[in-house]
Amino acid sequence: MKKSASKRSIEDWEPASVPEAASLTILREAAAECTACPLYKRATQTVFGEGRENATLMLLGEQPGELEDLSGKPFVGPAGQILNRALEVAGIDRNSVYVTNTAKHFKWELCGKRRIHQKPSSRHIAACCPWVEAELQPGLKPLQFMKTPKAAPVDSAQLKKYEGEYESGGVTAKVYLKSNVLYVFVPGQPEYETIPTGNHEFKLKVLSGYSVKFEVNDKGEVTALNFIQPNGTFKAKRK
Repeated sequence: MKKSASKRSIEDWEPASVPEAASLTILREAAAECTACPLYKRATQTVFGEGRENATLMLLGEQPGELEDLSGKPFVGPAGQILNRALEVAGIDRNSVYVTNTAKHFKWELCGKRRIHQKPSSRHIAACCPWVEAELQPGLKPLQFMKTPKAAPVDSAQLKKYEGEYESGGVTAKVYLKSNVLYVFVPGQPEYETIPTGNHEFKLKVLSGYSVKFEVNDKGEVTALNFIQPNGTFKAKRK
């Protein structure tokens, strides 16, 4: 007997049906009922993204694992612990970012009594793409052209006082001069040229909304460096 065309086989998939212009709360509720690919049949539940809705940073994994499948939350297993440590070293509050996975259900095979991770197929990823695209929307902002802040005059002797190494969470940032311009370097990132704006504060030339401000004691000695960014302020002490 010929099978009905309305019944999907184990390898059938279709792009997920996503509510239009929806908040993350509505998207999460809709994703809980997603059957766009066969992975939902063996998963405990959908594991949707989590974090700040208008976050400027999204971290995207491949798929949820065993602990994520049981808890319904992304990045709570071993990989999540590594991520937490990496964010801490980088001075980033996890609550300020948005974390999610390309596939929203756990794909696994049984090995003894354990469920072992299996890589999702291109079909599974394609089925989930509409969810990821919808998750991106709240953080997207119109392109803005901003005027470079006017530099406040700072003499070379004062700039020289800011030079040095500043430590926070085991990471050492370096501040140095090149052609009488102050630069900041953090491991794993490019060096940032700064623009003095007054009161010991400097804007990062290529990053809007980011700046550094030095702390100076009563003796005029520079004691610390504060990294000011949209998700908070992080202090590094002078070594």
